[in-house]
Amino acid sequence: MANFKKLENNCKNWLLTNPIPVTLEAMVIGAYGAAASVVFETIAIKICSVFPVPPPMKVVAGSRLMNAREIGVLVGVNAGIRCAMKKIRGKDDVQNSMVAGFGGVVAFTMIRREHPAIAVSFGILAALASGGLFKPAKCPQITIPLFQFNSSLPSQFPGQPQTSIFNSPILYANYNFNHISMGKGCCCFPRKNRATSVTQSDPNTSQIQQTPIELIPAAQHHTEEIKLRIFIVFYSMYGHVESLARNIKIGVDEIEGVEGVLFRVPETLSSDTLNAMKVPEKGGEIPEIELEELVEADGLLFGFPTRFGCMSGQMKAFFDGTSGLWKEQKLAGVPAGFFVSTGTQGGGQETTAWTAITQLAHHGMLYVPIGYTFGAGMFKMDSIRGGSPYGAGVFSGDGTREPSQRELELAQHQGRYMAMVVKRFGPRSRH
Repeated sequence: MANFKKLENNCKNWLLTNPIPVTLEAMVIGAYGAAASVVFETIAIKICSVFPVPPPMKVVAGSRLMNAREIGVLVGVNAGIRCAMKKIRGKDDVQNSMVAGFGGVVAFTMIRREHPAIAVSFGILAALASGGLFKPAKCPQITIPLFQFNSSLPSQFPGQPQTSIFNSPILYANYNFNHISMGKGCCCFPRKNRATSVTQSDPNTSQIQQTPIELIPAAQHHTEEIKLRIFIVFYSMYGHVESLARNIKIGVDEIEGVEGVLFRVPETLSSDTLNAMKVPEKGGEIPEIELEELVEADGLLFGFPTRFGCMSGQMKAFFDGTSGLWKEQKLAGVPAGFFVSTGTQGGGQETTAWTAITQLAHHGMLYVPIGYTFGAGMFKMDSIRGGSPYGAGVFSGDGTREPSQRELELAQHQGRYMAMVVKRFGPRSRH
C-alpha cells in the first residue's frame, strides 16, 4: 500500500509540472477506460464467486485482460476519432460525437469477433444515441470525483471539490438519475460543452499549442433555460475598440447558454471637440449602459483606448460613477476582463490593462486574463499584432489602421474563454 501511495504521489507531481498535451487525450481516455474495466471486472468476479454463474453465461465470459482490451479499444477509438474530427473540422459538436460513437462501437464489436453486419448495426445505434435518440427528462446531474489525491492545491473555482491533478473532466463522471425519454437533446450522459478553436494560419511555426478551453468544466448548478449574459462595455473613439468588442461578442455567442451584450459608456467630450478631432459619429444600435445595469451581468468585459498608459478619461469617468455599487459591493465576485487599443507598439498594451485592475479590486470583481491560452498565435512575429496575456488588443496607429485578422481572432478567443469561465460559475446572485 505504501508503494502504491508513493507511485500515486509521483504521478501527481509529474502531471502538475508536465501538462498533458491535447494530442494525448485519446491515449489517456483509452487507458482510463481499460483500467476502469479491470476494476469493474474484479468486482464482478467477486460477485460470481458468491453466486453461481449459469452455464450459458460461462460461454461468453472473458478474462479481465480481455475485457480491459475491449473497453480500452472502445473508449480509445472513440476519443481518437473525436480528436481527429475536431482537428479536421475545427470544432467539437454532435456530428463528431455520432462519428466517434459509430467508430468506437464498431471497433469494440469487431475485436470481439462479431459478424461485420452486427458491428455496423451496433455502430449505427451508438451513433443515433450519441446524436440524441435518448435523453433524460428533467435529469439532474451530479459530478462525482472518481479519484482523490487529497491535493493541497486550492480548487480552481468556487464550489468545485478539491480534487486530483488539475480538475480535469477526464477524472469525473456525470451520473444522471431519472427515466429515459425519447427524441430530444443529447444522450443520457451529456458531454461537456466545448468551444470552437480559432484556426491558426501556420500551426508549424511554434510548438506551443492552444490551451483547450474544454478543461474548464461546465457549471453544474443551473438549468439550461437560464441564459448567462456577459456585458461587453466599451468606449471607442475611432472604432478600433468597437471592432474588438463586436468580435468578442462573436466568441461569447459561440458558447451554448451564454450571450454577449454590447454597451457603450457615455461620451465626456463636447461635440465641438469631437468634430475638431474628426471623430466619426456613433451608430444608435449599441445603447449606452446605465450604471445600475451592471448588476444584471454574469460577467463583464471592459474595453477602452489608452491615454498615457492608462484607460481613457471616458472609461475612468464611468468607473468613478460606480461608487454606489462599490458601497454595497454589488459587483463583488463578478468575473471581469479587459481589452484595449493603443496608438503604438509601446503605447500601453499591457500597462493600460494592468493599471485598470485596481477598479476591479476595489469592487471585489474577479480579474480573468487570457494568459497564453491562445497558444501559438501569441508567439507569431511575422506581423504586427496587438494583445497580451492581459487581454485582446489592437494598434490604431494614427487612427487609420484597421484591426488585423489575428487581432480579431484573439478577440474572439477572449470571448469564448470568458464565456466558459462565466459558465463554470453559473448565474450570479442579484441580491
